[in-house]
Amino acid sequence: MTEPIKKPYGHSTMIILGFVTQIFAILIFLGSILASFSLENFFNDFGPVYNISFFIFFPIIIILEIILLFKLKNKNVQGIYMLKFVLPFNMFLGTLVLIEGFVGPYPSQLLEVITILLNIILLIYWNNPSHIRYFRSLAKTS
Repeated sequence: MTEPIKKPYGHSTMIILGFVTQIFAILIFLGSILASFSLENFFNDFGPVYNISFFIFFPIIIILEIILLFKLKNKNVQGIYMLKFVLPFNMFLGTLVLIEGFVGPYPSQLLEVITILLNIILLIYWNNPSHIRYFRSLAKTS
């Protein structure tokens, strides 16, 4: 059997940061829902595309990213292929929200640029072929 390839730099750190980020995303989602109940017009500051994205797609993306992180933690190469779908889809939704923020009177939606940039950085990091080679070498040795 061949020796496994050395683990890519920052691999474990990125997974831990991913879990921390998803915990914060869950807290933000729940906090926003609680704020919408206590403040009468909380979501009026956001456009309809953002509201649909937030209430429908945001929980789905959180769940998919948690599943994805567990796959990466368990060194399953399917996690990388799943990541190559989830992150671009999240960037697409973020772009729609950003366009709505430019067109409508919703300046708070322009902060979606940060989310898009973070997704681009994550996609560049995980799209490195060394991660796929690492996972495949682990599959060959076991």
